[in-house]
Amino acid sequence: RGNADEDDADAFLATFVALNAFGTLFSALLCVLAGRVKLANLASFLPYPVLCGFFSSVGISVWMSAFKVDTDVTIQAAIASGSAKSLLTDLARHAPSFVA
Repeated sequence: RGNADEDDADAFLATFVALNAFGTLFSALLCVLAGRVKLANLASFLPYPVLCGFFSSVGISVWMSAFKVDTDVTIQAAIASGSAKSLLTDLARHAPSFVA
């Protein structure tokens, strides 16, 4: 039988795939439900700047979380370190996210 690291990797992959499948199906169900109930009409009551601010903050939060996953350092810690070299190194490791 394989070692414990292989078993952990297999368990992680199976869990990851199962949770992604569940999340995708649940999101699709909510989208269909929202379409049937005409929830999009509620967006007309929200001002455009509010919607832009909300989606901008969501994007920033996702980017900051991805930075932590890519570099093992939070963006706040990278900036507070005071080392321009380490900040540039961390940003360079996370550079592909700027393109997307």
